[in-house]
Amino acid sequence: MFNHKKNIFFLGIGGIGMSAIARYFIAQGFLVGGYDKTKTDLTTKLEEEGAKIHYLDDVGLIQENFLNKKETLVVRTPAVQVDHKEWLYFKKEGFDILKRSQILGAITENHPSVAISGTHGKTTISSMVAQIFKYCEVPFTAFLGGISKDLGSNYYHDNNSEITVIEADEYDRSFLHLKPDIITVSAVDPDHLDIYGTKAEIERTFKEFLSENLNKNGKSIIHHNLISILGNQHITYSIDNAEADFYAANFRVENAEFLADFSWDNKVLKNVKIGLPGIHNMENALLAF
Repeated sequence: MFNHKKNIFFLGIGGIGMSAIARYFIAQGFLVGGYDKTKTDLTTKLEEEGAKIHYLDDVGLIQENFLNKKETLVVRTPAVQVDHKEWLYFKKEGFDILKRSQILGAITENHPSVAISGTHGKTTISSMVAQIFKYCEVPFTAFLGGISKDLGSNYYHDNNSEITVIEADEYDRSFLHLKPDIITVSAVDPDHLDIYGTKAEIERTFKEFLSENLNKNGKSIIHHNLISILGNQHITYSIDNAEADFYAANFRVENAEFLADFSWDNKVLKNVKIGLPGIHNMENALLAF
């Protein structure tokens, strides 16, 4: 989809998700540029890494290389308004244009991937998974929706990468462009109703993601309380229901530290300690585990 391109131009390059993808293409040797409304620490970091960025919606500010239609791919975030001058220019001139989710799907389609989904907790859980891989010396790539304190970035790549960690965003049904080998779902709450309209529709879309997008022989892991919504064919986890396949028992606070015992398949890992407060973060850690 983009192997024959030399240049990648991002409309909304400073977004937390877009900047991670831009960083990926810089590392791959593409010429990367883009527009964003505001200069931030993220865009400054991208410029230091070689990205050509401007902050006014003006076609005249687009560097000449990116005006080569044959060699340039345009990536657009839904946050860019439909009357954006540069967006209208690229559309009128017939450039190849992809949504962020489409480019992420293309990047990962031929590589094993873990898609962390749910209406909350995605950034925390995906950061935890990435940190576990790093600690266990599993070569990986990660596209995160926030700056990981442990990784120091929203993007991480090992040249020997064996697996990719992705935040699977339900906004605008974006995650339906992914084909993961593992899908996790932490929550399905009424959210983005400007897109979905009803609670039933967002629930239906999550069910579609699990049934249609999970690769053959893939694994799906959901919170135990989602069985009534998503079905009982998934691996389940919980901190308050011992019937889950993975259960965080004996949650407690000792000396201002949060601990639990992880139980599964008649095995127990005792005294799991996390550096984040709250029951919900212990549950996030259990899912990452």
